[in-house]
Amino acid sequence: MKVGTLIIIECLSIYNATLITIDNMKTLVFGASTNPLRYSYLAIERLKFYSHKITAIGGREVEVHGVQILIGHPEIEGIHTITMYMGKAVYSLNVLYLIQAQKINHCIIEPKPKE
Repeated sequence: MKVGTLIIIECLSIYNATLITIDNMKTLVFGASTNPLRYSYLAIERLKFYSHKITAIGGREVEVHGVQILIGHPEIEGIHTITMYMGKAVYSLNVLYLIQAQKINHCIIEPKPKE
């Protein structure tokens, strides 16, 4: 649904969260999966449906809905919004990379890492 210059995409998550991002801005899906039952897969599917530019980082170098999933900590430019889908152990290893390597406008963590 478009609201002015914003697009609101309902992310299917146990927290029933909403992802708000701006038209034509690149979104990084961190923790991307090829499993259709994973929220990261659904996020890629929804972002793609709304014609967003998507970059994805995951555990395997494969393609989901035409989006190449990168591995490791690649240098990526032009990221506006980051959505993260990972457990606490992996989350802590990657947050420092995101903070140091990316100039982040928005970061949305779904679902929240468990204690």
